[in-house]
Amino acid sequence: MNKYFILNSLTAKVLAGILLLEVGFTIGLFYYFSTFNYQFVYHKFQKPEINKTQNIITKSYLENLFSKMIWPPKSDIVKVSGLIVNHHLLADKLIVRGLYLGATDKPITIVLLSPNHFGRGYGPITVAAKDWRTPAGYLHADQNVIDALAKAKAAEIDDRPFELEHGVTNILPFIKKLYPRAKIVPIIIKDGLSNERGDQLVKSLLSSLPESSLVVASLDFSHYRTSAEADYFDRQTLGIIKKNDYDKVATLNKNNQPDNVDSLPTLRIMLELMSQKKSNFVTLDHTNADKLTGNLASKDNTSYIVGAFYK
Repeated sequence: MNKYFILNSLTAKVLAGILLLEVGFTIGLFYYFSTFNYQFVYHKFQKPEINKTQNIITKSYLENLFSKMIWPPKSDIVKVSGLIVNHHLLADKLIVRGLYLGATDKPITIVLLSPNHFGRGYGPITVAAKDWRTPAGYLHADQNVIDALAKAKAAEIDDRPFELEHGVTNILPFIKKLYPRAKIVPIIIKDGLSNERGDQLVKSLLSSLPESSLVVASLDFSHYRTSAEADYFDRQTLGIIKKNDYDKVATLNKNNQPDNVDSLPTLRIMLELMSQKKSNFVTLDHTNADKLTGNLASKDNTSYIVGAFYK
């Protein structure tokens, strides 16, 4: 027999054996990993990812701001069920004054409603599920409420759009400072949200929130108006807010511009929630950026309405 034929046959058999071994090894690995408890390993050994607020608000920033605060009276308000605060940091003292009205060191769940300024994420309503690292300390997410919203398909869980969402990240450090034992449910809402989807979120929140809870709407109001113009249109907005007239919110903005409020659906959801809770609104602060800077002729202006819904 030709020696080259014998050599080639041997080589073919060796290669076939190696191939069979590789196939067997691959099948074994596949079976092993298909039955492996990844969730156990992840939760047992991996450090969970944490959301973090933006670097503009630091620990020293908070300490300096709080040292200069003049606190508003809280005695006239029996029970705060909701707050409207701005997220424009030019008026950071207004944010703190507003949040102070419901401040407590007891456990509480806070729903933070914000515009989705950059339209990020897949769904019209998005909720963040991870805990947060703020300069005032760690702020834990209320997983029970978040899971209930996702189960009811009232919101999609996706933390990624929150990374640069100042409507949320500009507020959370102040919440942690004034509500040290709070759990948070941050929700961002896209423009163009249908009333039906908004109603669904309201229904789900009302059924899932614990008794000790607070809803905070992070909203700025008139944009690109002079100070006098902003005051005029803000009076119309305040009239709607004080009546909890959520069906009238749609009349505030024209041509899809944030003329009177930077998120119609966010304000509508807030007013519908407060209407269901039979809460009344009291204004704490009403001003605008031009008044704060002294440039009353500017049209690069934003107005602020800060206040509390109470029973």
